[in-house]
Amino acid sequence: LGLSSLHLINRIDIDQGETFKCQEHGDVNSHTFFVSYRSDFDSTSAEKLFLLLNDRTTYSSDQSTPYITSVFLDRVCLPIGKEWSKEFLKAIQNSLVIILIISEKGIAKIKTADVTMDSVLLEYENALERHEAGKSHILPFL
Repeated sequence: LGLSSLHLINRIDIDQGETFKCQEHGDVNSHTFFVSYRSDFDSTSAEKLFLLLNDRTTYSSDQSTPYITSVFLDRVCLPIGKEWSKEFLKAIQNSLVIILIISEKGIAKIKTADVTMDSVLLEYENALERHEAGKSHILPFL
C-alpha cells in the first residue's frame, strides 16, 4: 500500500520553508523527539515520556559530540495563539524520532476520521511520509 492512497483526511498545507518556534526550547532547528498521542486517553504516558527524554545529554553515533535532547509535546511546545494544526506539522517536519503512543481507545477514535478531521491520524500520515523518505524514525509505543 503506497502512502499516496493512505490519505483518509484533508491535508493541511504548510510552507516547507516555515520554521517552528518552540515555547519550551526556543529557536531550535529540530526536536530530537516528537510525541504523538490522544490527549483524552494517553496524556499521562506522553507526559512521562517528555520528562524521561527531555533535556538529556546524549552523543552522536561516533560518540564524539554530546548534545541535549529536546522533546516536542504539544501542551508544552505549541506557541499560544498560533494555528495548532500547522504548528504541530511544522514540528513533525523538524523532528528526528517520532514516538507514536498507540492505545486501543486512541485507535478506536480513528474510525470517525472520515467524518471529522483526526489530528492523530494526520500525525501518523506525516510520520510515515517522513520515515519513508528517510528523514525520521518512528518509534511505536504501545
